[in-house]
Amino acid sequence: MKRSLLFVAVMLLGMSNAFGQDDYALSFNGTDQRLKYSNDENLDKINGATDYTIEVWVKPTSDDIHNNVVVKRWYQFAITLYKDDLKKLYFTHYGTPTDDGSGTITQKNTYINSLENVIKINEWNHIAVINNSTSNEIKLFVNGVDVTDKHYDAIPLISNPDEGHATYSPNMFIANGGSGTNLAAEMDDFRILDIAKDISELETSSVLNSNYTADSNTIVLMKMDEGSGTVMTIDEANNTEVMLNNDPLWVNLSESLSTPKNNTTKFGIFPNPSANGFVTIQTQNNESLTSIEVFNTLGKSVRSISVDQQSKVSFDVNGLNQGIYFVRATTKGGVATQKLVIK
Repeated sequence: MKRSLLFVAVMLLGMSNAFGQDDYALSFNGTDQRLKYSNDENLDKINGATDYTIEVWVKPTSDDIHNNVVVKRWYQFAITLYKDDLKKLYFTHYGTPTDDGSGTITQKNTYINSLENVIKINEWNHIAVINNSTSNEIKLFVNGVDVTDKHYDAIPLISNPDEGHATYSPNMFIANGGSGTNLAAEMDDFRILDIAKDISELETSSVLNSNYTADSNTIVLMKMDEGSGTVMTIDEANNTEVMLNNDPLWVNLSESLSTPKNNTTKFGIFPNPSANGFVTIQTQNNESLTSIEVFNTLGKSVRSISVDQQSKVSFDVNGLNQGIYFVRATTKGGVATQKLVIK
């Protein structure tokens, strides 16, 4: 049934593109372009949130990603790409400011770090931060895979981001986090939810399929689909105008997918769940596989399978513990990740 629905979704997507209903993204130059969101009333809905999900699609267009900010709300949180040779990211969780009595404000921050080499340059990356108070953990995901480098306890967002900062208004910026931290990238759908979504509930395999709509848990939703205009986009969760500083460019999303490995590959896994033994991967449309890799929920590679241009590959999963894994398949046309359950 799921495969049938997926096939229908792919067919509908192809039809919508054929009739010219294109999607768009925003391209930032890494120098002075940014999106500034100043609606404190809406953003304040996440103040003190004990559960939240922050997700964004980003395609870095420069190898220079040393401390470049994807999205940042001053003194509350930030998602940052780091570092040129490591291709990591980290999530900054700002702490509650304290005054030592002399007027000096200090703010102890927590940094949630990813594993190395999880960010792809000139490819679309889905980044998600999920803070779950029930399971007491905060995690980073890239393209559906948990890439958090270790366990971090869940941390509520602070209740008053501008506390102790008398001259500051807690705005949120996309592609900018202050001097020297601008991001050169194309960016698409961004949202903040006041609940902890399961990663399986998020669209993580194709930016073209991330057709988000606002609901009661949506604080911010920016789809960036206008395709033209130099001064605003729309926060579709609250019907709010958002200013674009220094005119970032609108780019056709379909055209931005022309680079290799864009999470466009589709494949099936069977049997799934598997009771150990052998698992088979079959690509759609007989695409030739170039590599297969299996990751555990900590983002660690536990199997790497060499492939010689085959569309159907079986490999041994004996020795893997029971639980959830993620299989990443690569072809010349793209990359995709699917969940595999070992019983």
